[in-house]
Amino acid sequence: MAYDLVAETGGVDLIGDRAALQQSADQQCTGREHFDHMKFLWFITFLLALVGMIAGDACPKGFKSQNNKCVTQRPVHGDCPKGSTYSAKVNLCVHN
Repeated sequence: MAYDLVAETGGVDLIGDRAALQQSADQQCTGREHFDHMKFLWFITFLLALVGMIAGDACPKGFKSQNNKCVTQRPVHGDCPKGSTYSAKVNLCVHN
């Protein structure tokens, strides 16, 4: 009988899908548990964003912060390090 039902629906097992939906409905949390879970997720998201902002403000290796810019000395012979350009205004290599 189940085989006939699968064949009639074009290969879709409706009985198995119904059982899977019932199982997922049984595993859902209540309103209060859902609210507590969401508060925790927002807290974790906030903390990760805060850590990202702090880590994003740091200058790359070999550069130091000066006047809200990441700078380093220009080599006597050669170009500025990769990802930076020379600024004649400050006579330093400024990270882009």
